[in-house]
Amino acid sequence: MPGGQVPASLRRRYRVSAPVATHFEPFTQADIAAGRACAGVDCPDYLLGWRLRYDVLSEQQRYDVDHCGRHFTVVDGWAVFEAGQPCFKASVHLRRLDREGVFRMKDGLSRPATFTTPEAWRDDLHEHTDKIEQTRQKG
Repeated sequence: MPGGQVPASLRRRYRVSAPVATHFEPFTQADIAAGRACAGVDCPDYLLGWRLRYDVLSEQQRYDVDHCGRHFTVVDGWAVFEAGQPCFKASVHLRRLDREGVFRMKDGLSRPATFTTPEAWRDDLHEHTDKIEQTRQKG
């Protein structure tokens, strides 16, 4: 195998995924109001604070910001929000459900394989890695 190339017959992609549709759910309104949604996803706006260009907002947008229940100060045309409070995107934050990931392998020659256990995926990966190493050693 010149240059360490792996023959096409031995090429495989292993991956573990957590699809949004089956492995995540929205936070409750109570979680959002308490800041648990932002804290639960390490939201940078929640952790560090954020700012919003206040002087270009429409009258309705300014009203919404002024009455959003969050603490802020206006500095040089920017509304500066303190850290530790829910961001404006809190309602779209998702929390991970306590579900095992989806373990897959694709070899390019056949349909993707989905493994029933993480151990089966791991074992297949190790066996395949051993095959590649044996092929490389043979040259």
